[in-house]
Amino acid sequence: MGATKRVRKRFERLWEEVARPMGMAWWKVTIILSADRERFKRPNDTECLMICNADWRYGTATIDVNVGLTDETNDEMLEEYYVHEMMHILVNEMRQNEDCLAHEERVVTGLTKAFIWMRDHLKEGQ
Repeated sequence: MGATKRVRKRFERLWEEVARPMGMAWWKVTIILSADRERFKRPNDTECLMICNADWRYGTATIDVNVGLTDETNDEMLEEYYVHEMMHILVNEMRQNEDCLAHEERVVTGLTKAFIWMRDHLKEGQ
């Protein structure tokens, strides 16, 4: 199975097992798989896994996925990054401009950890 097909299957599983239970089904989220790793380069020469763009007015979002880096990422980390991007979608309405992106990153990181901790806690039956 090729990398793109493997990655698509992983995202289909994440949608069913993670995004739906967190209430994301009312959003129209489009996953765009890209093999062009240069698209995901940051100014500090690191590479990002996903790029999220949301429009809260219409409940639509796209997540551009770095296929090569995703194929190298284990399931646990991919899930955490995926939840992080879902949180960007949920808080997108609060973004006034690009200057507040650092604050948004901090907020979605905290929400990601809270969601995963709560989900794991409920799985354990505590």
